[in-house]
Amino acid sequence: MKVVVDSNIIFSALLKSPNRYTDAICLSGDEFYTPKFMFVEIFKYKERIVRQSKMPEEEVLEMLYRLILNLRFFDETLISTRNFLQAFQLVKDTDRKDLVFVALAFEIGGKLWASALGLKKGLQASGFAGFYEP
Repeated sequence: MKVVVDSNIIFSALLKSPNRYTDAICLSGDEFYTPKFMFVEIFKYKERIVRQSKMPEEEVLEMLYRLILNLRFFDETLISTRNFLQAFQLVKDTDRKDLVFVALAFEIGGKLWASALGLKKGLQASGFAGFYEP
């Protein structure tokens, strides 16, 4: 199964090792995708992730490496305008910063793995039902 992983899932996977997020990504056999800008997000919040994880930075980086081996990074500039527009209609009243994740799910014909309850409820209210639940 193709699964688009949103930022909060990746951050949660890095906070504790092992956990259900890392297990799903590293052991499930599903194909996990995320936009390339995820690299920027990880480095933007690196210090915060290390602090909240209460693990040495080396352990967090080791976990990040394990995750990267199991993620497919998708160039978000290759997502079609049609899929961006379709995604925008769904997220415009909930959380626009998740636009690229929803658009990527449409682009690859995959499920969306998101943990933000507000986003999930908003998408469900708009008729979206393509969520991944490990």
